[in-house]
Amino acid sequence: MSVSGRVDGTNAQSFDSSLDEVIEESVSAVVLDLAGLAYMSSAGLRSILMTAKRLQSRKANLAICSLRPTINEIFQIAGFDRILDVCENRTDAVAKVTAS
Repeated sequence: MSVSGRVDGTNAQSFDSSLDEVIEESVSAVVLDLAGLAYMSSAGLRSILMTAKRLQSRKANLAICSLRPTINEIFQIAGFDRILDVCENRTDAVAKVTAS
């Protein structure tokens, strides 16, 4: 799933719904490509964390890739880089989720 623009309090519910659809369609793995994401608030971080937990409960894998420097910094501050699989690019992310 590719994400672009902003994810904040004004559209986090829509983002959650999109993630839910992807989870329902996905059997074992989800790749979240954030190359087009310009801004993410704590509401967006919460959405990703909840998605990771839902996937984990289904024994499914999640990898996040292509973070812009500002988004990568947000992930590092929040500690997401230590608890989630964050990859440089989509190819690495696909390899990560299919290898697990």
